[in-house]
Amino acid sequence: MRVTENGTNVIKLIEKFPGIYEMPIGFQGRIGNTYQLSFRTDNGNHYESIEEEMLTGPKIDSIYEVFNPTGIENSLGNPGSFPSNDIYANFQDPVNSANYYHWTWKIREPLTYCETCKQGKYYFYETDDGTTGDCFRDLTLNPSTIYDYTCGSFYW
Repeated sequence: MRVTENGTNVIKLIEKFPGIYEMPIGFQGRIGNTYQLSFRTDNGNHYESIEEEMLTGPKIDSIYEVFNPTGIENSLGNPGSFPSNDIYANFQDPVNSANYYHWTWKIREPLTYCETCKQGKYYFYETDDGTTGDCFRDLTLNPSTIYDYTCGSFYW
């Protein structure tokens, strides 16, 4: 699979997973340049898009976030989902323009550390709602002492 920029510069896409392709690291599309996608299937069929010019996107009017308690499907093989923060951008498409914008982006970055304590340590304690924990300052520690605590299970 490849993208041709301005009719001459061929950029080979990288297959990260079967059927999932990415541009090479450092690639940036440039407004005013043209791009054309082409690929060949396993059975030898060749497909090619028309050449398209990269245009300036419309100005973003507003951005907001909505907490979604069932936002991301569990990809660890277990049923259920993880909560997510869905971020939306509103903009006005230029009048009399046949542009149809659709942007989708997902990031599922697992957290390695769930708590960082500066000049303190993390302690668990019981409450009426069950076990919880928090960082508590320890004046016997150097003020620049930092302890990172790993997550007990998967967190995103």
